[in-house]
Amino acid sequence: MELRDVLPTFLEAAGTSPAHPIDGRSLLPLVSGKDTSWRPWLDLEHGPCYSNENHWNALTDGRYKYIFHAHDAREQLFDIRRDPGETADLAGDAASSSVLRDWRQRMVEHLSTRGEHWVRGGKLIVRNDDPCSRLIFRGESMKRREIIQAAGGAIAGVASGSLQAWQSAKSARAKKEGYRHGRRHRGPIVRL
Repeated sequence: MELRDVLPTFLEAAGTSPAHPIDGRSLLPLVSGKDTSWRPWLDLEHGPCYSNENHWNALTDGRYKYIFHAHDAREQLFDIRRDPGETADLAGDAASSSVLRDWRQRMVEHLSTRGEHWVRGGKLIVRNDDPCSRLIFRGESMKRREIIQAAGGAIAGVASGSLQAWQSAKSARAKKEGYRHGRRHRGPIVRL
């Protein structure tokens, strides 16, 4: 199961279907035993929202995990049954070259539906300037990182304003209810 399967599952459970084609499949036929076929591997990916250097796609079947790093076309292959910590990269191992080739081809087939920015001429390509990482914001094209930074500033401003408003309301309530220094004041303060 992947995150993309959640929405189709909820829609089918609600007795409706999506208005447009979406990724993913409903899990209900699988859970009820009506459909035993499923994807032979899971798709994993990390987009360039934080940095291009951490932009990768991966596939795993529970035995092997293949990773394609989009910023430099570096590949990694792990036998995760024998090496669950992923410490021994088999991509450079001559004995694993056919396994690497098979997983690379699976990734090509998997990503080819996304277009030439992902696969060109049957090969995975470097994606340093991923158009999917650009959003149009106030008429300008901005990198997600710039948007996140701008949003972070706005969120911090709202949070700061909210904190000040909360503290002000708390102080007003405390005065109204007769609290001083976190304790309810019930009479005159006597100092000895």
